[in-house]
Amino acid sequence: MRFVIILVLGVLSFGEQFEGLLDSKLTKPSGLRWHTAAIHPATEAQRNQIPLVLAAGDHVWFGDAQWGEWKGTRKLAIVKKANAKCFLLVDVNANEAFEKDEIREFQSTDDKSQTSDLHWDFPLSSAPFRSLPVGFRFPIVTTKDGQPLALGINDWFWVTGLVRLRNRQVKVVFDFDPARGGIDPGNTRLGIDANGDGEVDFSSQSTESAIAQNETVVFKVEDLYLSFAAVDMPALRFTMRSHPASDYHRIELVLGAQVPDFEFVDFAGEKHRLSDFRGKFVLLDFWGSWCAPCVAQLPELREAQAKYGEKGFEIIGIDNDETQDAAEKVLAENNCRWINARTDSVKQLYEKRFRIVAWPTLVLLDPQGKILSSDRPGQLGLHGPALATTLEQLLGKSR
Repeated sequence: MRFVIILVLGVLSFGEQFEGLLDSKLTKPSGLRWHTAAIHPATEAQRNQIPLVLAAGDHVWFGDAQWGEWKGTRKLAIVKKANAKCFLLVDVNANEAFEKDEIREFQSTDDKSQTSDLHWDFPLSSAPFRSLPVGFRFPIVTTKDGQPLALGINDWFWVTGLVRLRNRQVKVVFDFDPARGGIDPGNTRLGIDANGDGEVDFSSQSTESAIAQNETVVFKVEDLYLSFAAVDMPALRFTMRSHPASDYHRIELVLGAQVPDFEFVDFAGEKHRLSDFRGKFVLLDFWGSWCAPCVAQLPELREAQAKYGEKGFEIIGIDNDETQDAAEKVLAENNCRWINARTDSVKQLYEKRFRIVAWPTLVLLDPQGKILSSDRPGQLGLHGPALATTLEQLLGKSR
């Protein structure tokens, strides 16, 4: 009877809820998701719209941009004065004029990248956040007169929060789109500080972050398995729910981890399993013909396969193409003859289990199917000439 009671209590613990609080201010990750807006040399009429005293040697560029909750674009201008001071003007109130309070000066300068940065908090009309922290990046070294420039804009916004899990506070992060307003945890980028270092790792192989696409993403935090159940934006609250370990389907790219067996169909329609290749060093190549770096590495993969294929090395291409014809064309052009998995047979594998977000991604497995390298810093190299060095180390003398 005691055994039965313990078992029931264990089952009931799954589905336990944890309530967390969101920060009342949006944050902006640095150095990520920059896009550009084209700005063009101003006409004389446009120069006359600038509420600054302009000298003959001052340069002015005009353009427009859109972010946040704005419906339509807002005009903006850049002024670079002869004394090297730079100013950004944005028509925030959409009255087709630049007001005195719609001017900011670029402050910080990065001599290495030859850019100046500016942070501007734009007002938000809808609760619960009052402003949007937008970043701008302007090239210090400008092009010749009469040429357009590219103004860098960082309008990726994060909502951060804290939730208490057992004995510690844990940071969480959600992407925030002001045009949509709310956050749907089943359809956004989200993350949690699983290792307790105070930050959420959004690098391509991190298990602390994921992009949810009509799904419930389960994260592992120590011995807890958790998902985001709901986000209440007006109340600045969110709810997490616990799961059994069996709900955690992610294949972690961790050294020494056993990659679970999986089935795939090759381009010829033949079925295979990863376990069919036991006893060989297997390179999983997550690639697509649309991906220039993926295609650029094919000659080096071909050379590796030719040199070490008979010594116990195999490549399995995990293709991410809308049409098989596109992939086959590129492979034929590069004389690549290794097995490639058809996209429709592995889409769930790379999207929901490996959660590949960077292309190409290379993962090297040992003859037992355990991860030898995923090409992270400090691991065996897999890209470029480093792959040949790695394979020579593993297979050059032993086989």
